[in-house]
Amino acid sequence: MFQHHLLLIYRNFKRYKSSFFINLIGLSTGLSCALMIYLWVNDEMQMDRFHQQSIYQVMENEHTTEGIHTVDGTPGILAEAMVKEMPEVESAVTVSPTYWLGQSQVSVNNNPSVKAAGKFAGADFFKIFDYPLIMGRADQVLKNNNTAVISEGLALKLFHTTDVIGKEFTWTNADVKSNRQALISGVFKNTPANSSDQFDFLISLDALFNISETYLKWGNYGPNTFFVLKKGASPVQFNAKLEGFLKSKGEKNISLFIRPFADGYLYNRFENGKVDGGRIDYVKLFSRKYLI
Repeated sequence: MFQHHLLLIYRNFKRYKSSFFINLIGLSTGLSCALMIYLWVNDEMQMDRFHQQSIYQVMENEHTTEGIHTVDGTPGILAEAMVKEMPEVESAVTVSPTYWLGQSQVSVNNNPSVKAAGKFAGADFFKIFDYPLIMGRADQVLKNNNTAVISEGLALKLFHTTDVIGKEFTWTNADVKSNRQALISGVFKNTPANSSDQFDFLISLDALFNISETYLKWGNYGPNTFFVLKKGASPVQFNAKLEGFLKSKGEKNISLFIRPFADGYLYNRFENGKVDGGRIDYVKLFSRKYLI
């Protein structure tokens, strides 16, 4: 039977050479496009889903006369307050958006500087997020002031080795005018491709507070807050409890809510305080059947 089909294909090829090649090119193009769409959709669906714990992010709804404006910026001291005042929270961390230090210049001694993306992060960062450490302890690397954890790739660029604990580097950017020193306390593996947040180094959160004490006050809204609930705690009940948390801190027009961190990449558009799509719209556009 197989030989018979091959014979028919050969005869059609001999008789209709031009149309055969047109059909072949069309079929190949269609299959290639379908494969590319599948791979793209699969990548989008897997983004930020490699973390083992159920990580949540705190979001803010700003209630104004024009409606509700949703942002991901929160007070810099919110994470610490949540751990102290809300028994449902296992651990929480304050992290600056990557774009704050995204265009930093990093150098060692008098060597030419290299561009690197950085973040300020609290001490529990590596206890919450699964970015494996090559060197250093997760509960210690960001505990002290002006300590830094750098990626394997950045370590090789600056020092040509990953054995860099105890060494110093200099960093600066457009917002932080003066050069600042940081002591390396750990090295992490390069961030994976399915991480929406790509960064090369982390600076301890105290360094941010030293640069600006504004972030020690409840009225600031800039850093992001991430946390993990204790086993058995209900995200729905905790969300309701957290909603009016800032009112006790003097912020009357701000309400809080939580969302799964992994959902933030696809569902990143809000309308009047409610999720209103985002990148998920493009995923649905290309492949509805792929979504569960």
